[in-house]
Amino acid sequence: MSEENAQLKQAIRTRPVVDQARGVLMTVLHGDADDAWQVLRQTSQHANVPLRDVASWVVSSTGGTPMCEDLRVPMRKAMERVWRQRDGEGSRRTASAS
Repeated sequence: MSEENAQLKQAIRTRPVVDQARGVLMTVLHGDADDAWQVLRQTSQHANVPLRDVASWVVSSTGGTPMCEDLRVPMRKAMERVWRQRDGEGSRRTASAS
């Protein structure tokens, strides 16, 4: 039970940065909250980095801090997957994850 409480407290503490990152990605993707969530989740899984850390990097990148190389490629691929899924295979967008 105490591990579950700790996880809930961590989720509450990191929620604001995740929401901010979703907002940034919604703008970049010209998409909705679900598109942004998919990019965060897929980047986290493929880079093997906690989602809250991915979200922090996304938010930091808006202030000019370059995104670490370990996240840049997985994020670009996640964005491309979301665009293909949303727009169809014929879409020719180019992802520019900073």
